[in-house]
Amino acid sequence: MNSVVSKIIAALLSVFAIVYFGYQVYQFLYNPYETKEATVYGYTEQVELNGVVIKEETIINQSFDGVIKYQYENAQKVTAGSKIAELYATEDDLIGNQKILKLNNRIELLNSVKDLGKASLSTSAQGVISNTSKYQADVLKEVRYNDFSNLDNLSDKFLEALLKQKIILNDNADLDNAILNLNSEVNEISSQINGVSVEITAPSSGYFTNQIDGYEGIIALDALNNLSLQSVKALINDTAPATDNEGYIGKLITKTDWYFVSLVESKNISYFSEGEKISLVFDDDTKNKVSAQVINIIPYLDEDYSVVVLSSEILNNKIINYRKETPAALFSSGKGLKVDRSAVRIVNGQIGVYINMGQVVKFKKLDVVYETDDYVISRMIQNSDEIVLDDNGEQINADDYLQLYDEIIVKGEDLYDNKPL
Repeated sequence: MNSVVSKIIAALLSVFAIVYFGYQVYQFLYNPYETKEATVYGYTEQVELNGVVIKEETIINQSFDGVIKYQYENAQKVTAGSKIAELYATEDDLIGNQKILKLNNRIELLNSVKDLGKASLSTSAQGVISNTSKYQADVLKEVRYNDFSNLDNLSDKFLEALLKQKIILNDNADLDNAILNLNSEVNEISSQINGVSVEITAPSSGYFTNQIDGYEGIIALDALNNLSLQSVKALINDTAPATDNEGYIGKLITKTDWYFVSLVESKNISYFSEGEKISLVFDDDTKNKVSAQVINIIPYLDEDYSVVVLSSEILNNKIINYRKETPAALFSSGKGLKVDRSAVRIVNGQIGVYINMGQVVKFKKLDVVYETDDYVISRMIQNSDEIVLDDNGEQINADDYLQLYDEIIVKGEDLYDNKPL
């Protein structure tokens, strides 16, 4: 009997030892609290906008059947009557005319060098030779970096310098045969072109773009005369573009001034002041930052959204085609301590966080200067000889506020001040 009891006791002790050992391992591995160190984080106060760009526009309407060749890049300024495009019957005609244009430029270049003569060129021989080397290096650089935007121009300059050098160094240099051959090539290409190109001219001065979005004449300047919340919502959400855009060559923005009529959450309306200059960032691209001025604020404090109208005089090849956009309005920037939103608590009416201070929970206040849905930024408050007062006029003790490198408790339950961890 004693043997049986001994065995039972031994078994129970073994089970107890296993359970105890398992509990110790669990205690070692399981940590109900998770912390994150308070670090400095740069921020820029910004407000999201949702609105429409309104410009003074003139559509260039021209019926055509064929291929179009534009003479201007988007956002380039044109004068009234200037040629902005050419129409060709076929793509082969367009290609042929482009070849003729290049050949004629080459013929003009050869004639200009030929007319200079050796005597004239010899007086500046050193400069001619230097230019030859320079333009050759420039051409090779363009090719090496796959930047062909200026290659035609550099190639012509290189050829001109090379021809001048040839005339200086060769008494028998003759360009007549080359000019004759180029003229023959021009005549041959001309005979293969079926039709005559048609020129399209600008009806007025302005900034040209070949893009039509269908909102021309629909989202127009007269929208500025009705800026109620409902009308702006309808302008943004319900306005549909015209579907028939055929026959349009492009359009002219006749003034650089444009307007942005926007909805903004009413809780953020206090950021805006009439007459204030701010920056707009489009497409989440901080390089694409545009200066604009607040010209009208229409608050609807009992509604989710209010209306803000901005204006700008900056026009480039991106802005010229903007219409319905959601830019960010940038305001002040600074640095502070970043705190995950999940760690923020309100204790006795004071916003703050719990931190791990030597395995003891401590509550530290936050002075929130910026916040998003995911995190808040707390002002860095440090002890100094200067007396700093809070909003209630009481002196601030920096030790009561979150400090750099404090271990913020971002995960944990049943937290309270002075709780041992």
